[in-house]
Amino acid sequence: MVHFILVHGTFVRGASWTRAGSFLQRALREQVSGDVSFSRLAWSGRNSAKDREKGAKRLSDAVATLRKTRPDIPIILVGHSHGGSLVAYYVKSSLTARDDIAGSVFLSVPFYACRPDATSIRLLPQIVTVLMLFIFPALATISVPPIWDWISGPSGDRLVGADLAALFLLSFGIGLILLALISYRLTEKVYRRVWQLVRRECASLQTCELPPGNYLFARVTGDEVARGLQFGLTLLRVVRFSWFLASQPLRIAENLTLASNRPWWLTLLDVPMRVGVVVIAEAASLFVAFGGPWIFPDRAISFVFHMVLAVWGWSDPFMVALAVAAAVIVSFLVVLVTLPILALFACIFGMLITHTLGWVSFATSIFADINIEPTPFGDVRFLHLRWEKRPGARPTFNVAPNHGRVYDDPTLANTLATWLRSEASCPNLNSSLHSNGESAEGTS
Repeated sequence: MVHFILVHGTFVRGASWTRAGSFLQRALREQVSGDVSFSRLAWSGRNSAKDREKGAKRLSDAVATLRKTRPDIPIILVGHSHGGSLVAYYVKSSLTARDDIAGSVFLSVPFYACRPDATSIRLLPQIVTVLMLFIFPALATISVPPIWDWISGPSGDRLVGADLAALFLLSFGIGLILLALISYRLTEKVYRRVWQLVRRECASLQTCELPPGNYLFARVTGDEVARGLQFGLTLLRVVRFSWFLASQPLRIAENLTLASNRPWWLTLLDVPMRVGVVVIAEAASLFVAFGGPWIFPDRAISFVFHMVLAVWGWSDPFMVALAVAAAVIVSFLVVLVTLPILALFACIFGMLITHTLGWVSFATSIFADINIEPTPFGDVRFLHLRWEKRPGARPTFNVAPNHGRVYDDPTLANTLATWLRSEASCPNLNSSLHSNGESAEGTS
């Protein structure tokens, strides 16, 4: 005797294979000796890790109830798609799963491998700094016009080089003061908290690491869901490459810091990156404050024109050399600032991709490295089903999705029945079948 608990996948609460009289149930009744019974676990079916965790709790309650009412019957869990994720969460979290169930069957289940991405988390301070670009224009719009009036004077209609330098230094100093308010100690606290959050969620949500148990895994060639998830993760890999580019300056600085044991070396690159953000932000802020093209087009154009004239009118070679050096430095700063901005867009894109996979928090979706595998880690028993519905059949045009055809394949029923009768894979179930006085070898 044996009891199967059938767990449906995402968005299919009334899955046909979990109903009485389905092909899988009929095949198992024919090939497994003794009393074979079935029950189905109903859960929300939403594409959310939280819903799957709630479903795993409901599965745990169902197993506990069945264990109380029928303590001697072996229990087999069968999960399809993310219904298998429920089973994985259950066997991971339950301390009594090995004693309560005889085995688990995973049909076309995507197994998540997840770990914190140290590269992306290291970019957290730079991402926060880039976000300041949205704050500076608002602050400058309020504070810079009085500075403009104070420098140019009531009758001043043109800025000269000295006035431009004074205005730049004053606004630049204001920007540095605002940056100083974001202390490195606060940044380090945020970094540690995000790291702990991501590491904790990755440990709880990862399904590629299952405890030892009696497992059978099956998948049909051409699984559409697996293709779709892998396509999304391929796009995510492209995003990760932009993470890689954006992290290179920091990686170089960190390597120098570790090699020299001089923590201040990291500041040599970190501070210019932040200063570059301030320079660009202040330039944009001044442009907005002195009248953007949508408010005062004449003032905005006049401001840019006078800045160009002030530099163009320099005849002193020293001032020209200084302007060239400033242009080179600004170009370097623009590159340093562009990388975190690229990382910021990569964050948003990666967050959207991982949330389609049913991830939990925004921090985890941004700062976790995710992959999807057909089986968990280790040496497992995996059944790779053919494209055809039966071995040797001629391929025909079939619009039915392969992802949902795994439970209608006769090979699965045969393999599952053999697995149930195998003393090596399920000894407690095998002894239960023999206790009915029927020979396991005599069944077909």
